Amino acid sequence: MNANTIRRSALVASGTLVAAAGLITGTGLADAAPSGGAHAAVSSGVVPPPGAPTAYGYTALVRHATGPTDNKGALVLLAPNGQHTTIGAVSNDAFVLDISSNARTIVTGFFVGTGSELRLTIWDAETKKPTYLRVPNGSTATLVKDGLVVSRYDKPAQLFSRAGKLLKTYSGGASGELAATADGTRVLQSDTAGRVFVRDVAGGTIIKTVPIPKGERWCTPDYQYGATEFTMSCSKDAGFSQVYRFGLATSTAAILTVSHDNQAQSGRKVSAGVLFDASTESPAPTPMLAKGNTFTSLKVGGVPNYSVAGAYGDAAYLWGDGQDWTPWNGIYRYTISTGKTTKVAGTNTPLGGFVTSAVTVDGT
Repeated sequence: MNANTIRRSALVASGTLVAAAGLITGTGLADAAPSGGAHAAVSSGVVPPPGAPTAYGYTALVRHATGPTDNKGALVLLAPNGQHTTIGAVSNDAFVLDISSNARTIVTGFFVGTGSELRLTIWDAETKKPTYLRVPNGSTATLVKDGLVVSRYDKPAQLFSRAGKLLKTYSGGASGELAATADGTRVLQSDTAGRVFVRDVAGGTIIKTVPIPKGERWCTPDYQYGATEFTMSCSKDAGFSQVYRFGLATSTAAILTVSHDNQAQSGRKVSAGVLFDASTESPAPTPMLAKGNTFTSLKVGGVPNYSVAGAYGDAAYLWGDGQDWTPWNGIYRYTISTGKTTKVAGTNTPLGGFVTSAVTVDGT
């Protein structure tokens, strides 16, 4: 499952990566259809069938016709072959939080006011039915098996069904960022002290606490890294990160980056090495491929300001920064072994419009 969408994959045009939590069910109060409505779907049968394997390369994105405040936002599911379908209309500030590994469930949300409330929508991609949720003091959310784990700034995390029913309030204090294992049975959570916990989703029991590596001050969970490992980003000063890998069943953590000067975060395993989401190798956030101690920027047309929506095998899906709504805005499929890029969403593509948020299924 694509989790920990604060930094990872819920990419928004303002450059801020955000996520959701702490729910109260509502009716028609989240992602309400704005004026202009949703864009017409151009294909049928795009959504994978029930029981399908991991839907690698499927991307949930928010598309606007002319810009982020045009009141014409739509949630779109884009298949790797270019087919797409509109799931529903979303508000101007809406962003994609998560997409299930089979691409059949998508979570969007937006903040109200100064962040005192987060409004979520859980979408059934096949029926296009939305379930609306209100989240006081929400901070982050991730899809898990048959449900949604949410965290709140000032209270413990909670487990909800995908129909919005509260199933369990976990033990502990204020909850931080979240990530889920690929099978959705365990959730990783950080706290205000910068520690990372591994928790059983159904029972709520803390299985293990991951020690903060020596020299670091706090850590946050990132992605599943192989069958039995995960990655976490750790910092010793604001704005500087290193990425570590650790075993879900062990207490050791091994560093994946070479120094804090690289400011790497959010490491994903790909066929050629490790793909990180940011680095100071250029003046803007740039995905970096690490082979041993060698870092290479993934650039599209020489423009470095891209973030990773998802990556697996030899493919990376990059989201072009759309703050100024230039032709660079959109989603690009990057072939890591050749450096070839193909624009699959945004301006000058069949889908058209501008992309303000995106998450790609990549098995993490």
